[in-house]
Amino acid sequence: MLWCWGRIKKDDVIVANHPNYGRIIKRVREHHLDNYFLEGDNLVASTSAAKLGSVNRQQIVGKVIWRIKPCRKIYRSKSV
Repeated sequence: MLWCWGRIKKDDVIVANHPNYGRIIKRVREHHLDNYFLEGDNLVASTSAAKLGSVNRQQIVGKVIWRIKPCRKIYRSKSV
């Protein structure tokens, strides 16, 4: 589930429209003004933050507030 309003801060999980990778789900590593630097939770298999570059606020679709796992358990995101 996405939340489309409010402030995006460090460690939030977001959905963004990346110009090279399409729609991505990543964690905010840091941000400066309207530029957000992202990284995946799986640091071994994810695209590196250096390779992703930054996304701007207009490219962010929303913040992930709920995650439903395949085993049908529902967890609240730690960043909310």
